[in-house]
Amino acid sequence: MIPFGMLDGAMKPTGSDVEVARALAADLGVELEFINTTGPTRIPNINTDKADVIISSLSVTEERAKVVDFTKPYSFIRTTVIAPVNDKSVKDWADLKGKSIAVVSVSANNFGGSLQGWNNANASDLMGTQLNQMVGEIEKLLAKDWKVVSAANFATKDEFQALAGERREVGLPSYDGKSMPLFSKDRKQLIKAEVDKDVAVKLAQIAGADYILIAYSEWAVATGRFVPTSKALAKNVVSVYDASGKQVFQDRSDAQGDKTLGAMGRVVVDQNSIGEWVTAYDKGIHVLYGAPRE
Repeated sequence: MIPFGMLDGAMKPTGSDVEVARALAADLGVELEFINTTGPTRIPNINTDKADVIISSLSVTEERAKVVDFTKPYSFIRTTVIAPVNDKSVKDWADLKGKSIAVVSVSANNFGGSLQGWNNANASDLMGTQLNQMVGEIEKLLAKDWKVVSAANFATKDEFQALAGERREVGLPSYDGKSMPLFSKDRKQLIKAEVDKDVAVKLAQIAGADYILIAYSEWAVATGRFVPTSKALAKNVVSVYDASGKQVFQDRSDAQGDKTLGAMGRVVVDQNSIGEWVTAYDKGIHVLYGAPRE
């Protein structure tokens, strides 16, 4: 089977998508240039003029169709859920619904220290209020298919707070004066929205949930190459663990806010602009969940 896209032994692009790109360039009579990218950066590369066309295994969704134009699909990928032969708990997609889930960690970080006004916002109630809204948004989204255990039910418990990992200068939600902690042991875990297995088990037990969700959002600025206007950019990572501490899902989605906040990357995080990063976060979360925003 020919892969859609990969690097060959000489580190050159190869695969069926690569051949489609070459055929299209030949038909248009233009020079072909490949841009190194990852799954989460495909659409941002189009919207920031770093690339002209995406040719890849990219699902057509209502949310994505709001920011890019799709051609008619020329291929498809079949997705299958596989479980051990003696596991009868999941027979179809409906069996995955109705399980309980708790959002145990949501954090926002100033990517590369590039955002002006971040420190002032993070030192005030402004950041905490917005992060609480971010928790509420993801809980609302999950409630369509899951039994959500509200973070307000466990976030202030001593045993929950005691599991806190390394403290970093990130934005965190707050419940009754107590921050929802980070549970990562280092930056590597933080940016991947990961925790150790034993920590995941304890978090699920404290929350009383079948699954726990961790969300990390890295905030930056997206600036166009030709028209250098700047918008909020959120790089969102989500992980889900089951009650045994096994990571069952992890993915990333980058998204931009709706409004132009400035130019040449000169953007300030304040009460008038912070909502755009929250919007970008919400867009990314909906893409990861595969649901259109209402």
